[in-house]
Amino acid sequence: MDKKIVLIGAGSAAFGPPTFVDLNLSQTLAGSTITLVDIDTEKLQMVYEVLSEDNKKIGNKFNIEFTPNREKALKGADFVINSTEHGDRFELRWQDNTIPRKHGSTERMGECG
Repeated sequence: MDKKIVLIGAGSAAFGPPTFVDLNLSQTLAGSTITLVDIDTEKLQMVYEVLSEDNKKIGNKFNIEFTPNREKALKGADFVINSTEHGDRFELRWQDNTIPRKHGSTERMGECG
């Protein structure tokens, strides 16, 4: 499959590498381009280097590229996976718990869910 998969927030060690591992489980996606995007260019470069090495070990199953430019990355994208954080994480987590309780329910999905 020759698809373009964009990972926004890929500079996060908790998102970029684990998502690459998940994508690697799919034989259908072999041959796809994975575009890594993050505003933190230092972390983005680091994750790119790690994933490029991992990709070599699996026979260059994917074409991996990176850019801090979201607009450029999104051109021609077939799939976009976004893992970004905006605002005060702890305030938002508090809202995840308190707002459902006001309505007789509980938040069941986990953080940001």
